[in-house]
Amino acid sequence: GQCRGSSARRWLDDRDGSGAAQPTAGDVATITYDNCSEVAGEVTSGTIVATYTQVQLATLPATIAANVTTTDLRTQTSNASVTAQGGFAMTLRIDGLTAGNLRVAVPGGGAFAMDITTPLYSDTVTLRAGYVLDSAYDGTAPARTTTTARGQVGSGVAAGYVQVNTLQPFVQYNVDPYPRSGQFEAVGKTGSLQALVLSTSQVQLDLDADGNGSFEASKTVAWSDFF
Repeated sequence: GQCRGSSARRWLDDRDGSGAAQPTAGDVATITYDNCSEVAGEVTSGTIVATYTQVQLATLPATIAANVTTTDLRTQTSNASVTAQGGFAMTLRIDGLTAGNLRVAVPGGGAFAMDITTPLYSDTVTLRAGYVLDSAYDGTAPARTTTTARGQVGSGVAAGYVQVNTLQPFVQYNVDPYPRSGQFEAVGKTGSLQALVLSTSQVQLDLDADGNGSFEASKTVAWSDFF
């Protein structure tokens, strides 16, 4: 997108000297944001470095894959902020003009950490090795994105980690500010938390503190507070 605000600098290191208009495997792309707003209501600073591992754009399905590293990548909104450090592997498959899939995976021995501050909580959340997020886009009306995730997620506040599983895929229409349906669970050593999407504005949180299968507490929160 076009940067509104200070600047966004993009640089491609053509490692194989191909001189091609598109990057090829081995090329390294660097993007540095300086108080840049590519999305209305969001301001981003920091650096992303992507080392391409696969680029196939000649025929469909097309594929772009890269190993991505972030450094002090901070996104600020009016009521929340996220600062990312670490890396992940990204694979984008393009099936057509209106369809595609994105996979984000944290490789073995790696981690992707996010310092998150919202009106509801502040924490350092770490996606541990083996964490996988899959997102599929369908541009037929109503255009929508369907997302699932699984893997271990660490919490600085809790000084531990939970296993996150998607129980129902998260579905978000293009016109939605947040997903309109979906459910996930976070399972710890002694209990679990489930989050059920009620609407594009609200999420229901259910806590099973002792892991006996019954929820002792339930709370409805706004999407803008929860994430």
